[in-house]
Amino acid sequence: MIRFATLTAIDAALAQGDIAGAAHLAAAALAAGESDAMLLNLTAWAREEAGDLEGARTLLDQALALVPGDPLILAAIASNLRKHGRLGEAIRSVDASLRAEPRNPAAWLERGFILDAGNSVAAARESYGRAAQLDPAMAPALAGVAAMAARTGDAAAARDFAGRALAIDPREATATAALARIELEAGDAPAAAARLQALSSGALPAGNRLLVDGLLGDALAKMGDSAAAFAAYDAANGAFLALHGHLADPARPTHRATVEALIAGLAAAPAPWPVRDLPPAPGEAARHIFLLGYPRSGNTLAENVLASVAGVEAIEERPTLAEGEAYLSAIGIQHLAVLPASEAARLRVSYWAKVAACGVST
Repeated sequence: MIRFATLTAIDAALAQGDIAGAAHLAAAALAAGESDAMLLNLTAWAREEAGDLEGARTLLDQALALVPGDPLILAAIASNLRKHGRLGEAIRSVDASLRAEPRNPAAWLERGFILDAGNSVAAARESYGRAAQLDPAMAPALAGVAAMAARTGDAAAARDFAGRALAIDPREATATAALARIELEAGDAPAAAARLQALSSGALPAGNRLLVDGLLGDALAKMGDSAAAFAAYDAANGAFLALHGHLADPARPTHRATVEALIAGLAAAPAPWPVRDLPPAPGEAARHIFLLGYPRSGNTLAENVLASVAGVEAIEERPTLAEGEAYLSAIGIQHLAVLPASEAARLRVSYWAKVAACGVST
């Protein structure tokens, strides 16, 4: 049970927009023996902010056990799953939340985040738009629409929604980046750089730092300022490490070593490789391509152009081939050339299951 005094204090903090303060009160109440789904949800939020995704998920599962089907808890679990990269599960959780409460703008916003992470641009824009319709003062939702519009070249919509977001929050990073992207596409790198530098010079969360400084590097590079561009890219890489460094494997070979091993393995593999006629895997797309290239060579631009085409789904650098990584070595590539049909079929099923888990439909 939760004490009335605790509930009153938390409600007062939330009314003032002090989520951190409310979470602190909730954690103290849990430590004192009080129990309530709201206390668990708020404490889970604080755990996530501190980078403890596993601890947060444990608390959210406890909360859901207290109030099965609660839309707020389901939306929070969806957010946690997204941060784990489990996009398929995340979209199912947020959709369950929206079935229970379809007019919750925060859940529509989270749905936009999930689809955005899976690079489903059109669907993400629709979800961000639903959130903005339900709460016109929700700056991240307006910024999300602006970002998706900028990625598909809809400059008018990008400027409109970004302007509305920035009127609410002048330091909204996603909206700022959307305007800068439009300026870069129009060839006005100095305007984009000035806009991004004004934001980059202040404190930014790692996710925003990654977005802003990555684009700033592009703008400075177009202006011919290589040293400043390098510094911006370096800052963006630092933000990337802050967000994802815990996933790094120090034993993993470098890209150069991997490529050299593949070349050696291909040279030793039997030729020609057999052509297999395997049955379709569940969820397999009618047409499918891999887009390959080096960093900074235009991969993302090509991907965004493709993703804007009706009926096309693009997945941005997701580990869909994780189970086949054992074959990406000098020895493995030789085994791949003579892979039994049963193992090839298993890997095919695994690949398409991981595509579905990214939150995209085929």
